[in-house]
Amino acid sequence: MQTTHTNARSPRITNSIWSNIAAVAAAVTGVLAFTGAIGLIGGGTDLGTEVPQRLPWNSIVLAGVALALVVGVPTTAAALALWSAIPRASLITMTAGVLLIVWIVGQIAVIREFSILQVVFGLVGVLLAAVGWHLSRSRTTEDVGNG
Repeated sequence: MQTTHTNARSPRITNSIWSNIAAVAAAVTGVLAFTGAIGLIGGGTDLGTEVPQRLPWNSIVLAGVALALVVGVPTTAAALALWSAIPRASLITMTAGVLLIVWIVGQIAVIREFSILQVVFGLVGVLLAAVGWHLSRSRTTEDVGNG
């Protein structure tokens, strides 16, 4: 009797691992976005003298509200959706990732300053978009296979 072993992981296990990684990344990003928004709105974050002049309407408060709405809400929603495994988790996660990428590109264009954190969060955006896309594709494949 011959026994064969495979080291390949099932798609469901792989999806679970990537979903958990994306959920943690989204949750941390959401918390940091809300923290940053509170710092901007409350005046606890010092942007120097030049950056505020480059913001739309020279408004740090508007920047804080935008950060909360464009990054904080979607990434928090993605984390909750992934952990709850709701049917639209892939779409929510992909949307959060794309919005994060757009935010970073827009931030660089508007404030015209560069930080390593922009690279880090840009990569988080790519991770979220890719995991969301992958989950949507694997769910479609599972649905076709089961139907």
